[in-house]
Amino acid sequence: PVDDDHEPRFLTYLHAALYSARINTRSIKQNTGIQNLDSASYLNEPVGLPRKREQRAIAGFLDRETGRIDALAAKKERLIELLQLEALSTELVAPRLPYLYALEMARGWFADRRVQVGDRLFVPPGLAALPE
Repeated sequence: PVDDDHEPRFLTYLHAALYSARINTRSIKQNTGIQNLDSASYLNEPVGLPRKREQRAIAGFLDRETGRIDALAAKKERLIELLQLEALSTELVAPRLPYLYALEMARGWFADRRVQVGDRLFVPPGLAALPE
């Protein structure tokens, strides 16, 4: 439990920062080949803490910024996926019957969705404009 003087989200970021700075290594005890964190030693590390109002502001800022960074990273991963797509063939194929649409999907898209040859695709009205 966290007392009323501290913001839990701020403490989460604080512990992550302390771990990244390897502050916790000073409190690791190893007796039998297994590392154990001496929690009393770790929790007694001197740390300056701002007032709760500032803790909330800092945690809110970090929440927003890490959210933005996570969104940018996800977008970049998606772009990398798209750049790595490979065509199964570069051969032009002319259909025997007239068609309205052609679909170009990532490899495995149809199999992942159990789409079989001969299945019909429903296009909701207004989603795609028909040629005039």
